[in-house]
Amino acid sequence: MLKSYFNYTVIFEWITLLAAVITLNKRTSFWRGFIILMILTITVETLGWYVKMIRHINDNYSMFNILLIINTSFFIWILSKSDVLKKNREFLEILLITFITMAICNLLFFQGFYNYNSYTELTADLFLAFLCLYFFYLLLKEEAFRNLLTYEYFWLANGLLLFSFVGWLLYFFYDQLKEYYKETHINVGGTVNDIINLLFYASLIISFVCRRRTLN
Repeated sequence: MLKSYFNYTVIFEWITLLAAVITLNKRTSFWRGFIILMILTITVETLGWYVKMIRHINDNYSMFNILLIINTSFFIWILSKSDVLKKNREFLEILLITFITMAICNLLFFQGFYNYNSYTELTADLFLAFLCLYFFYLLLKEEAFRNLLTYEYFWLANGLLLFSFVGWLLYFFYDQLKEYYKETHINVGGTVNDIINLLFYASLIISFVCRRRTLN
């Protein structure tokens, strides 16, 4: 039974939580929010698994819909704290408010609590991809030298861009991937998703280490 719980994504999440607890001390300031975020993520994953596998209730989408809104809002907020984007705070506040408004409207009036809010996920992927690309554009315009390999927001934006862009592609080609799996029994979508999760959480862990080293 536990084997169904400890899939690759959940394992990556537990490792990332452990890394966050170890590396993000008080001096890392608001980055310690990642500890809360990872605890919340793992809690929802665990409850979702319990409802589906133990209680045999397939309707566990509502908690994941709420988690999606919280995760995306947190990532937009923490990217807005970077020195690269500090001159665009008003724009990022509008972006954040727009996303939350669209997500809540979808939750209340369109796809609802009890269906997975795929429209919200698609919007989140597009917003995060755009924000990361804008972040990299501003990095290229900087005249002063910056060591990107030690810059925590660089690794955070890298992980988010890869995760959101590939997530959008998986959603866009979902029907084709589903039909391919029926014909070949090769789960291309699942494999790609596992790889992207691995790279995403690896980028998060590197960003935690960089944040710790930057402030020490």
